[in-house]
Amino acid sequence: MKKLLYSIMALAAVVATSCTQEHIEAQFIPGNVVAPVLGAIEGVTLAEDGENITVEYTKADFGVATATAEALYIDLVETMENKTKVNATFADGVITFSQKDLNTAMLNLSADTGVASTVYFRIDANLNTDKGAAVSGTESYSNVVAADFTAYNAEVLPTEKYDHVWVIGNYCGWDHGKTQFLFDYTASGTTYSGVIDFADADGVSLANTGFKLTGIAGWQDDCNWGEEVKAESADEPASIQLISGGGSQDIMRYAMRFYGFEFDKTSLILKKVWGANQIGIIGLNGNWDSDIVMEYNPKWTRFYADIEATADTEIKFRADADWTLNWGADCVNGGDNIPVKAGKYRVYFNPAMGFIEFNVKNYGTVEDTQATAPEEPEDPDTPAVTKESGKWGLIGVAGDWENDIYMYAGDAGLFYSPVVSFEGEFKLRFNNDWAVNRGGAFAAVGEAFDAVAGGDNIKVEAGTYVVVYDSVNDKITVENAAQGWGLIGDALANGWDADTYKAFEGEAGVYTAIIFAGEGGFKFRANADWTDNFGGTFTAFGEPFEAKAGGDNISLGAEAGKWVVVTLDTNASTITVNKLFAGRWGVVGQVSGSNWDADVLMWNDGSVWKSAPFVADGEFKIRKDADWAENFGGAFVALDTAFAAEAGGANINLNGAATCVTLVYDPTAATITVSEFK
Repeated sequence: MKKLLYSIMALAAVVATSCTQEHIEAQFIPGNVVAPVLGAIEGVTLAEDGENITVEYTKADFGVATATAEALYIDLVETMENKTKVNATFADGVITFSQKDLNTAMLNLSADTGVASTVYFRIDANLNTDKGAAVSGTESYSNVVAADFTAYNAEVLPTEKYDHVWVIGNYCGWDHGKTQFLFDYTASGTTYSGVIDFADADGVSLANTGFKLTGIAGWQDDCNWGEEVKAESADEPASIQLISGGGSQDIMRYAMRFYGFEFDKTSLILKKVWGANQIGIIGLNGNWDSDIVMEYNPKWTRFYADIEATADTEIKFRADADWTLNWGADCVNGGDNIPVKAGKYRVYFNPAMGFIEFNVKNYGTVEDTQATAPEEPEDPDTPAVTKESGKWGLIGVAGDWENDIYMYAGDAGLFYSPVVSFEGEFKLRFNNDWAVNRGGAFAAVGEAFDAVAGGDNIKVEAGTYVVVYDSVNDKITVENAAQGWGLIGDALANGWDADTYKAFEGEAGVYTAIIFAGEGGFKFRANADWTDNFGGTFTAFGEPFEAKAGGDNISLGAEAGKWVVVTLDTNASTITVNKLFAGRWGVVGQVSGSNWDADVLMWNDGSVWKSAPFVADGEFKIRKDADWAENFGGAFVALDTAFAAEAGGANINLNGAATCVTLVYDPTAATITVSEFK
């Protein structure tokens, strides 16, 4: 009865979090659960490139309409005492897994290679909380099915051996392909631990510049974990309560290079076990004064160093050349000295998994730190093309009808291409797709013409141009990029080889461009020539500084790496750099390939704010100054229908009504209207 009551309470916690229904009648009764059924499996000799294995199955029936999870496990004994998970997909009554993944799971169980082993399979199913964690007491198991498989020798990485969560941040360029991990070493399903090295290429810690945790190699609200409130500065807390969702903030509480973390996937509490800027070996050959600083290998998640013991000796591991944090025998904090026999060793150490190894064979070898060998491109001279969603682009330039040259959003619904050199034909299209495209009849450089939906290819003579698309009035203008002021520099995409952006004249003698300024410098120059050019010393956003003829390159320093508005005022001889979203509204959420980390530009049009077109991949809100201090959500009703803009309200969900859309915010009426963009 106690177990039943606990299960009902746990399930109540699940359904209470739902924001799609006010009340759910649900009761979980373990005795009424129908267990999953696993079909017959045929054994084979495994090969890395062998065909996927498919198995029929029947889902478990828990008798309630809430989240469930199912996983495939194997063991080399029928009792499933040492079960290990196989990476598999469940869909339409079929389980699919690769021969490589089954081989990895068998090696995790120390299966012999080259000979047949009897492998036992079982489905484990359970109810899930809204955070993706299993609800205790709801487990249901299928029948056990046996089949003979022959494994092959292969390298098994920690990411293949243990379930894991991703630690992603500035230290890895927010690239899930370059992250480090916390691992479920004990197969608990809830507790993940590990060592994270936050150093950049120069060994400088980027921990305090922001990181988050995710449950997949991507961005998804229910497994995207960060802080509720963004920290002002690093304060090294012992633990942090995280929240899930795209609105969660980057974690910026830590400033050291290495951290031992524990993460509870059920409570979403991140615990700092320890932190240090270096880990060293102390005591070798009786030297208890000088540390041998260890390197860290993220591929194998272990510290390492080569040592030579001239006679039997003792060592310990310690942090930052200090005894406050040290490890001894069996990785015990403050434990006994570790005895070492005379010899040469590569020493490995991972305090998170209690791992110490003295390896003779690897002494003096080059450490393998790459998770996978980089693949050779078919054409090394052709860089890989990255597709970006939710953007207007030029297609057909230089005969390339496959890859778009993306445009950037300016004020009042204007979109600008970078400076491009081409001849022949081109068109404009939205979101890398022909569903929304514009053509038209080009007449002359600098002369606007009608942008026709699905219209003819635009034919231009050879030249260097900037293409301007007015999405409000559906007009296209091909501007001569070699006339007027442009921006050039290694902080911009084209480097110092060619102007990347053209600045457009508003008031007489005042030239403005919206640019993405990375690390490095840039300058203004006239007519794509160095005869007239301006530089200067950036001080702060919004503060004009002197535009010096032939002056220093303009560098944003610590503010680099964002979209900004740059204005050259030749009348006052000043340059001003502003944040793109200073004083303006933007759309933020699962939009145009971003995940609550980039705003779609809006502009003021009289009494309302209008957005540039965007792709609604999921939920979103509007906010001011790219900050959460002022934000609005609301209950979407239908396209072209105004609904109440609620301060701090619920995320806006279009429920599949449209994908490519625009948004209008009316502050006076306090309404939001979403329309399909065609």
